[in-house]
Amino acid sequence: MNLTLPVYRLCADTKLFSFDDKISDVPILSTPLGSWQQKIVNLAGLELFDIKSINEVKEDQYIIFDENLFFTEKFFFLIINKIKAEDKKNKRFCLKTNDFNKTYIFDHSQDKFEELKFNIYYKNKQSDSVEEVYLDQITFDHYIQIPKQLDRSGQMYHGQCEVFAVTIISPFHLLYTNLALNFNRTIKLQKAIPKWFAKKYIPVGSKFFYKSLKRLNRFGKNCRIHPTAVVEGCVLGDNVQIGANCVVRLSCIGSNSTLEENITLTYSVLGEGCYIANGNIVNLCMCYENVFLIHGPYQFSLFGRSVAVMAVINCDFRLDQKKIRIMSSVGLIDSKQSLLGICYGHESVVGGGNIIAPGRIVPNNIKIPPPNEIIISKFDEFL
Repeated sequence: MNLTLPVYRLCADTKLFSFDDKISDVPILSTPLGSWQQKIVNLAGLELFDIKSINEVKEDQYIIFDENLFFTEKFFFLIINKIKAEDKKNKRFCLKTNDFNKTYIFDHSQDKFEELKFNIYYKNKQSDSVEEVYLDQITFDHYIQIPKQLDRSGQMYHGQCEVFAVTIISPFHLLYTNLALNFNRTIKLQKAIPKWFAKKYIPVGSKFFYKSLKRLNRFGKNCRIHPTAVVEGCVLGDNVQIGANCVVRLSCIGSNSTLEENITLTYSVLGEGCYIANGNIVNLCMCYENVFLIHGPYQFSLFGRSVAVMAVINCDFRLDQKKIRIMSSVGLIDSKQSLLGICYGHESVVGGGNIIAPGRIVPNNIKIPPPNEIIISKFDEFL
């Protein structure tokens, strides 16, 4: 049976908390969120309509979701299958708790019972009750060993899943949505190789593992990559430059970006025109366009449009190892993360010597000079 329901996007002129981007414009692997939603609905053979109020809906049956909801193609297609196969009760779509969801899907409500329940519904005006439908997920779980001084568990989760959704209510929600989606590029390789075979013959960190990652490389036009650079599992736009002795792994790099020498860029998403200075370490980060970074390391962080960060101590964990709380459009929420960096607002410039605590959001258009006590402007006292 073909499904011909209309799909409505409930638009409330939402903006990304603190960054003030129109929510439909925030980047999902360089695609605006609104265009991403449109594409997935169209792939399902359905038509998407924008409305300001549910009172505008005339049909008896329809699908409706909030404009700040990201969802994967597989998530939406599972919804369609559930509607086709089951009764015509109203349905709200949800996920169950697992390690993938605990890592990548931040809370969108201060009500803990709402954290994996999303504002995407099948509505039937002939029905009064609302059924919560839990979608099945297949996760490809992977854990990286880390020092217990960073996390008492001694490990960090780096798994992948094709079925998930995120309600984007802070820049940190946007960051982890992009990280999860970037990791998903490895799933097609994992599906092609039986788990038992991969575990025995292609373990993570082996020679064959890294060779298989290179099969994911996709380079644009006129890229210049130094012969000593290692590039594995990456998507490069046009005119990307990568200098000598760089290690670039499982990352997406926008057109006209430059990586100077001796840079490690891993598991990150860079927009167009970014510039990463010599000797930098950038891990699990997201950059809008035209970002300039010098003297890292930078981890678990998001950099807004035209940001410049210079020799900042970018803290990414609490010494007491407690979970880090973050600000959002619904107030202070628990990120559930013990490792989390900083979100730098658009056009912000942060000078060297500053120390920024984990989970903080630097406002747009702010300039933070180096602390006065570390600046030497005169040498008279030394003469």
